[in-house]
This record gives sequence, structure tokens and C-alpha cells, in this order.
Amino acid sequence: MPTSPSENEDKYFAEQEAKRRREVRDEMERRAAELAEKERLARAAGLTDVTLADRLRALGITSETAPLLDLLPVAMVAWADGSVSRAERAEVMKLVEARGYSAGSAPWLFMASLLDTRPSGTLLEELRLVLRDFLKGDVAKGEEIVALSRRVAEASGAFFGLGPRVDSKEQELLDRLAAFFAEDAQRQVADDLK
Repeated sequence: MPTSPSENEDKYFAEQEAKRRREVRDEMERRAAELAEKERLARAAGLTDVTLADRLRALGITSETAPLLDLLPVAMVAWADGSVSRAERAEVMKLVEARGYSAGSAPWLFMASLLDTRPSGTLLEELRLVLRDFLKGDVAKGEEIVALSRRVAEASGAFFGLGPRVDSKEQELLDRLAAFFAEDAQRQVADDLK
């Protein structure tokens, strides 16, 4: 028995409504998965602030690569003189491997990618701001980061042992990093006193 136009319309509208319900549910599932990833990322980075996790995610930092956030300055120092020497690259990758990440792992590739091509000024500034918020005035961590960065700067060493072990541009960046962490620590103390 043929169906009436009214039955066809009812069927069509019912199918459309079911499709919209599925889309609503799929969107809820997608957002829940995003939130879960943000929370994983925040936990991996040792954060309680999901907003900072949003910023990390926007920069392409994942829950796998977040444990290397504190090593971002070593990549910046490696680039300070305009290029990354083999010795500097090797020193940075030793730091990554010392944390248990082998060649080819997501964290290893993340750090290697920062050494392959110099990051833009915009990316470096965003990473600096994220790092500031990530550390939240942790003076000891700031000092450790500066020390690790100095190791990378010294990796190339002086030419035949003559001259300074750290290039002047690298030293300038090391000084700025030390000042940055000191200012951040002072700002954190001031915020705590409010």
C-alpha cells in the first residue's frame, strides 16, 4: 500500500529530528573528549588551571609533550646566536633522553622540532608567557632552568679553548632568563601577600 505524502513528510521530519539529536549528542561527546584532554594535559603539566591547559593546547603542546615545558628555555638559548650547533643540539636531546624519552617519541620529536627551525618571535613570546604561568614563581625551578640553559650554551664551548665558553648573545639571554624568573618570583610573592 503506497504511503501518503503526509506520512512521507512525517517520516522525513522524524529523520531530520533524529539527525539533529545525534548531532547534539556528538557535539557533547566531542566537547567531553576535549575537556578530558585538557584535564589530562593540565595533570601532565602539573597544573590545576585548565585555562593554562587551553593555552598550551593552542600552542600544540599535548599531554605527552607537557612534561618538557621547563626545557623550552634551553631551546631558546640554543638559538640565541642565530643557529644551533651539533653540540648544543646533542646537549638538549641528552636532557630529553635523561627524562626517559627516546628518539622518535612524541616528546623527543617536539623538542627536536624546536631545534630544527628557529621558532618565530611570536611563538617564543607565547612560550615565555606560558612558562611564566606554568612556573608560578618557583624560584628553585627557575634556577634549575637557567643552569640547564647554561649547560646548553656552554656545549659549543670556546674555539680551541680560547675566549668565553658562552657566546655574548647566549649570555644576554641567560641573564634575561635569570631576571625573568627573579621578577616572576617577586610578582608571585606580591600576589601571595594580597
